[in-house]
Amino acid sequence: MPTKDSKTVYEGQSKRFTRFRVFEILSDYTNIDKHLKHTEIQEKLSSFYDIHVERKNIRECIDDINYLGQPYGIYVSSEKGDGAFLLSRMFEKSEIGFLIDAIFSSRSIAQKQAQELTDKLQKFLNKDDRKSFCYVSKSGEITRTDNKLVFYNLDIILDAIEKGKKIKFKYNRFYLDEQKNEKMKNRSMIASPYYLVNNQGRYYLVCNNNYFNDIANYRIERMFDIEILDEDIRPIKSLEGCEKGFDIAQYANDNIYMFSTKSINAKIRIDGDYAVSFVQDWFGDNAKIYQDTDNKIYAEVHGSEQALVYWCLQYGEAIELLQPVSTREKIKEIVENMAKKYS
Repeated sequence: MPTKDSKTVYEGQSKRFTRFRVFEILSDYTNIDKHLKHTEIQEKLSSFYDIHVERKNIRECIDDINYLGQPYGIYVSSEKGDGAFLLSRMFEKSEIGFLIDAIFSSRSIAQKQAQELTDKLQKFLNKDDRKSFCYVSKSGEITRTDNKLVFYNLDIILDAIEKGKKIKFKYNRFYLDEQKNEKMKNRSMIASPYYLVNNQGRYYLVCNNNYFNDIANYRIERMFDIEILDEDIRPIKSLEGCEKGFDIAQYANDNIYMFSTKSINAKIRIDGDYAVSFVQDWFGDNAKIYQDTDNKIYAEVHGSEQALVYWCLQYGEAIELLQPVSTREKIKEIVENMAKKYS
């Protein structure tokens, strides 16, 4: 509470500054279950920021916050006798939780960057709710990239995509032969960048390598020394298989493992109801699942041939690929070779 000796400031620049601090206090210390009376807000303004205002000014600040926050879904509830609290925020706790979990599980972001990004997101929550995400301190225990330039790479690539320009970069593949490793790492590549795709916690650039005539994928965290060239990208419709256009959503659905191989229509047999979820998890509504006259369960899916081969091997105990026969033969050959290794 202001005293005779305290300095009351609530005009001009100071008024705008006070409004921000009131919002900050409500954001940090209130939610639907925890309210602050106007006198408590006064006390925090005074003790935290050395700002001294009359109680009536708190009401004015709250009205201003509600007016200014409308486009962002921000609303302060303030009832006489019940105190004030931030009823709605730019992001709800569940939404922040979803974003933090995505960062926590992403292997494309270095530990320090993951921690910094989650710290920024938690600022949208009050101090009590932030405690729910203490597990983010364990982010360093997840196997993830050590490339600290991921966001820098993304900025350059997004800029190149927007300008429609090619990029030059080096790519860090891993070979057991150290000499080959160094040789390949220092080799520059030129590509036409089209899209960015996040797949299973990894970030990929969907592009065209200058030396080939099709779509290729490169992991963002393996790219370095990226620069934008003064050369227009190759039109995507000029690439093999893209003559009728390119649907990035369909491409992401087809390439569940981000293998840039031709897509096929496949028919698979599913052994048991429990295995239907495997199909739904990976292919969603793009899979046609049905029970035939033989009372067995089948699914028709569309995707990259190489990805489907890997997927069928992953769920081999419950999944059998029936068509196309050529793809079935590839799986058969792999299984036979595996059997020899384990015999």
